Amino acid sequence: MPSAYASLTPSGAARAMSAREGSARRLALGDRPIGVTYVGAMHLRRLLITMAAPPCVDYYPGWAHDADRLFGRLQKEIAWEQHAVTLYGRTTPTPRLTAWMGDGAYRYSGIVNEPSPWPDALAELRERLRGELAVEFNSCLANFYRDGADSMGYHSDNEPELGPRPTIASVSLGDRRRFVLRHRASRERWSWDLGEGDLLVMRAESQSDYAHAIPKTSRAVGPRINLTFRCFQPPP
Repeated sequence: MPSAYASLTPSGAARAMSAREGSARRLALGDRPIGVTYVGAMHLRRLLITMAAPPCVDYYPGWAHDADRLFGRLQKEIAWEQHAVTLYGRTTPTPRLTAWMGDGAYRYSGIVNEPSPWPDALAELRERLRGELAVEFNSCLANFYRDGADSMGYHSDNEPELGPRPTIASVSLGDRRRFVLRHRASRERWSWDLGEGDLLVMRAESQSDYAHAIPKTSRAVGPRINLTFRCFQPPP
């Protein structure tokens, strides 16, 4: 089973750091230290890029294989929808397209999402994540950001059906967008420009103590797909 870490030799690690340092170093409060740790046996040393971020968040750049092809397949195969939300008596369409794949309906942001069938490529990602993270993911909320005007406000994935300390695996495909994590009490922030197959894993207190967002941007950006795999626990 492939590892969630990028399998690289020390010389390959240096090239990967050079290619990724622009996105990995972009943190909301300025550059923070980035450490490089090699894990595993000497004959297969693997690169883990770590940042001065909360211990409940792990970042694996370029985790998804053949990310461009995967983006094209899922853009076509997922049944995208645009829901509407009502705030303060005003109903507006959500600024993104969404789809829900899972074993049952799921309530998110006040919207009941009926599950769609799992596309083969998405099911393959789910099985790889199950093996590498030892979490029985049984559902996926997909978001399609068409351009920089599409966004997601600050929120936490803290629905009761996910349990008190859920593990959420977030895979980003397509153009990079800024992902911001903010501590609820201190308001301290961290950010990553995610895309091109990156994996961000949020676990433990990541949903109870933090909120996250995808802000709008005036930069010219192309479409992005974000896949958030979850372990959904329907009430008895």
